[in-house]
Amino acid sequence: KGSPYETFVEGFRGYYQLGTAAVKLAEHIRGMGYPARVHHPMGAGRIATVPFAVMAGLGEQGRNGILITPEYGARLRMGAVSTDLPLAIDKPISFGVAEHCQDCKICLRACPSGIIPETRSVQRGIERWVVTNADACRDYMHGKQWCVTCLKVCPFNEPGYAQSLMG
Repeated sequence: KGSPYETFVEGFRGYYQLGTAAVKLAEHIRGMGYPARVHHPMGAGRIATVPFAVMAGLGEQGRNGILITPEYGARLRMGAVSTDLPLAIDKPISFGVAEHCQDCKICLRACPSGIIPETRSVQRGIERWVVTNADACRDYMHGKQWCVTCLKVCPFNEPGYAQSLMG
């Protein structure tokens, strides 16, 4: 809720903390004798974190392509560490995001770059909302300095909103 500059600085502070945590985790895994590679949203080795986070049971993908979690809504940024360390395998969860986003459409109407889809489509065998022109979003964001309109208007960003859908 500060100035654009304060928002920009706070965003990069979050990315720095994310990177620090990911590097420490990767170093720990390597110390156990397993390979580990950091994937950071602002650096090399990037992967599409949202599909992996959905498969890991961290949340669901919203209409705007962002991960929505029960605890934090869409108020998070993700990185990842890939490894072949044997780990327990989690399962996807459902707490009503798809049904809610189907009717809500607030982000769809608010998006200044017009990239948020009206309907779901099948991509790689999974039915979901597919943001097909991420470059348009990125171009708009860079021209307007941190757009994030879709995040600002998403009702899941209200603390407790996701839990209210869960009953």
